[in-house]
Amino acid sequence: CKAVRRGASRALLSCDVPFGPVQEGVDSALRAAIRLVKEGGADMVKVDAAAEFPEAVEALTRAGIPGFAQFGPTPQTAMKYGIPYSSQNSSAALATAEAAAKLVEEAKMLEDAGAVALDFTNSGPVAGAAVVKAVKIPVIGGFGGGPWLDGRVRLVHTAIGYGEKWLDSKTDTYGNTAKLALDAFTALIADARAGNQIKG
Repeated sequence: CKAVRRGASRALLSCDVPFGPVQEGVDSALRAAIRLVKEGGADMVKVDAAAEFPEAVEALTRAGIPGFAQFGPTPQTAMKYGIPYSSQNSSAALATAEAAAKLVEEAKMLEDAGAVALDFTNSGPVAGAAVVKAVKIPVIGGFGGGPWLDGRVRLVHTAIGYGEKWLDSKTDTYGNTAKLALDAFTALIADARAGNQIKG
């Protein structure tokens, strides 16, 4: 959080409360949030699985700390929605009116708790659009998000295909940095073993 704060000049900085303080209780969550603001320079604090811990969002609100509340299917919460976790399974499962209604209820609860924005994971077009319509605060998301939300989060290393899992992936990305790096290292090693002049 501190490192990003040093590099950010205009961006709104949100830092996640790490796993543990929220699960330990309101006092612990509040101490962690205060530390992220005071020491880390966070403008707002994200509470993961906030629908399970609305009292943590309320505590942040009372303390004057803007809370960014995450909800929706995650590896830890998917079974609550009766689905095995994957972004594909989650988005498909949330296409039912019943699932959308449950998530609208959670979104309203988090808005009432004082959240300034929602991070809706694996929303899909049905539940995502229903939640956006139901609340007055911004709703953004990553996996399963799309134009039906107010905004998107995309991890840079996912967008550019950085990491071993992207070597043979068929997922559409803006580039395949992993493949490019592998090809470059393979050529470098081949030149070194052959005694050729090394580039760069």
